[in-house]
Amino acid sequence: MPKDVQKDYILALRYDNVMKKRRELKTLLWLVVLFIVSIIVHSAVHKFFKIEEPFFFLLALLFALAFAFVLLYIVIRFIIKRIRKRVR
Repeated sequence: MPKDVQKDYILALRYDNVMKKRRELKTLLWLVVLFIVSIIVHSAVHKFFKIEEPFFFLLALLFALAFAFVLLYIVIRFIIKRIRKRVR
């Protein structure tokens, strides 16, 4: 393979990796924002209407669980990549 084609291929792979990491970080950020918003809405409904409303509470729990799973996925994938690099 010619050197300039190989260099372009490596740059494309690096760009792809950067975009994947950026997408993962955006996902984590959105999950945190949605978690906070659902907690605030749950508290506001409880404060203004004096009723215990479970929908936004459960939504907050789901966002927290999704955050934990996505974070765990990112960490496990990172560890697997490190192990594969050491084996080579």
